[in-house]
Amino acid sequence: MIGNVLEWCADFPGAYKAEDAVDPTGAASGETRALRGGSWVHEATSVRSAARQQTVSYDEYHVAGFRLVAAAAAP
Repeated sequence: MIGNVLEWCADFPGAYKAEDAVDPTGAASGETRALRGGSWVHEATSVRSAARQQTVSYDEYHVAGFRLVAAAAAP
């Protein structure tokens, strides 16, 4: 799900490992946090999950947010 707001990521920005990976993470630590996805103020080419930006986690950024995910109840 992309668009509307940039999504805060749990990982830090940085280079990915060279080998293939499913759901890769960035650097293990850092000064800033990764943002991805693009928002309503970005050009269409930036509204994609591969588009990443970065900022400090305490920054008030009007186009950044996060998504809550609820686990499905067991049958």
